Amino acid sequence: MRTQHFNIFNTGTESFFTPGTQLANIAAVKPDAPAVIYVSPENKESVMTWRELHELSNRIAWYLLGQGVGPGKSVLAALPNIPTHIALAFGIWKTGACYVPVSNRAPQRNLMEICACVSPALVITNRKKPDGYPGLSTAELRTLCADCPADMPPDVLAIPNLANCSGGTTGKTKVIEQDMPAGESDEGLRTWFAVSGMRFEMRQLLAGPLFHGAPHSAAFNGLYCGNTLIMPAKLDAETIVRLIKKYRIEYVQMVPTLMQRISRMPGFRKEDLASLEVLCHTGGVCSQDLKREWLQIIPPERLYPRVLPTLESIAACEAANIPHRNIIAMQGPFSLDLNRVILEQFNIQWLVTKDGGAVGGFMEKAKACAYCGARLIVLRRPRENGETAESILERCRELL
Repeated sequence: MRTQHFNIFNTGTESFFTPGTQLANIAAVKPDAPAVIYVSPENKESVMTWRELHELSNRIAWYLLGQGVGPGKSVLAALPNIPTHIALAFGIWKTGACYVPVSNRAPQRNLMEICACVSPALVITNRKKPDGYPGLSTAELRTLCADCPADMPPDVLAIPNLANCSGGTTGKTKVIEQDMPAGESDEGLRTWFAVSGMRFEMRQLLAGPLFHGAPHSAAFNGLYCGNTLIMPAKLDAETIVRLIKKYRIEYVQMVPTLMQRISRMPGFRKEDLASLEVLCHTGGVCSQDLKREWLQIIPPERLYPRVLPTLESIAACEAANIPHRNIIAMQGPFSLDLNRVILEQFNIQWLVTKDGGAVGGFMEKAKACAYCGARLIVLRRPRENGETAESILERCRELL
């Protein structure tokens, strides 16, 4: 069985957890810690703790169950990024129903088209409710569920767990169901960690709307990991930079458009992003020039170059403004144990190395990264086309 801990991987066969189970585990471990910190358009901060998130989603689930919502049904959420939106998603999944997030700015005509596709049992929106479908505002929902039990209802699997809306290439409204259960497995989280750079209990900023696939995945996977999710109402470049600095954000996912707006922002200082450990960019092509700009934003204090103990190597590090305390000047190759010690000593989370083969001790580096949980970035050897035997013989004949 899965342990009651949320921030370790399980070795048993039952590593899958539902959203309700994981939320209950986190709320039991740190009930009063912040789960979601909402920053309003007026820059006012409100905090929802893990206990509050768990209990509100339980109350919402019990109310929905009382309205006949459950497996095989769907609930449409046309809402902005607000804490109740997060609680609603968890509440929907706790009933076994499908969560359908839609832009809160969708025109009424599009909203009606989506409703016609999914036939939602309930629509939650703070705008005009679609005609012919039962609907509530978030204020009405919270009032109606206030007297419902705070305990979690019987745990069920929500399959499909999510339906995303798309206009596709034709412009005609389509709904794409994810025919998989809500929740995650330890194996799935390991994969997510590998591709996204995330880890347990980070300070995370939500820099996109929840109805988009990438911000949605980052937000809920982050919550499954016990992250504190900073959720701003405004997603402009100035707000994002200010909140990264204020909350010392460690993880953020951005689209290249936002990255460009930040790097070109008047008065932007890369020091304001010094807390970032991971920037995951999705949602469009990121040009090489933009990537180079962001690589320059990484502060030299967070780089630990391992170089040959020569004057030239140390001078190159000094020219890059890398502090002397960060320079690891040693003659390799290194054993597995020594690589592990260095990674642990400096708390290295990303190791960038060239593919030096056996002579360069590449496998010892790779194994040390796997042991310590560090991410490995490999600079491959240039492709060698080589020459045929005939061409080499021809060259020899020319020389003779």
